Amino acid sequence: MKLLTEKIVNTDTFAGRVDIITGIDDFESPVEYNDEWHTYKLNGKFLPSVTQILDDGSFDHIKDEPFFIYACNKGTMVHDEIEQWLLTKNKGFTAELYEFIRLFNDNQDLFNSKAVFDVKTSTILNKKKTKEQLQMYCEGIEYLTGTKITDMFAIHLPASKPGRIVKL
Repeated sequence: MKLLTEKIVNTDTFAGRVDIITGIDDFESPVEYNDEWHTYKLNGKFLPSVTQILDDGSFDHIKDEPFFIYACNKGTMVHDEIEQWLLTKNKGFTAELYEFIRLFNDNQDLFNSKAVFDVKTSTILNKKKTKEQLQMYCEGIEYLTGTKITDMFAIHLPASKPGRIVKL
């Protein structure tokens, strides 16, 4: 089984952060990604990210609030821990990582299929927005590889609750 995470396949280079892609080989992209600035370029021109494309402004009124900044930082940390675990099997320290490992071990059939997974750490999973996001990732993967992916899953890891995998 080969799991692809964003740094291996540079999935950010088609303007989005895909956490896990399974069932396809590594691929190249003509888009340049700058990890430090989270920016994307094609032929020297900046591209919007999937998040920017789908941003409906619903969080504009709280983007500077400490709890929102904390939630964003926590989500990034959990994403990074999961990526490191997938690449090296080194364990981090968050409860969300350990829930992910449990879900991963208990759902090998899903992780052996051709699918895209995105990790969400929010208290409430917004299925509609997550599905829109993953559909754009699938379109980008198909454009870059010619491989059509139709199975999309959210790995929902809310704090203090059991994690779950949701088919979208």
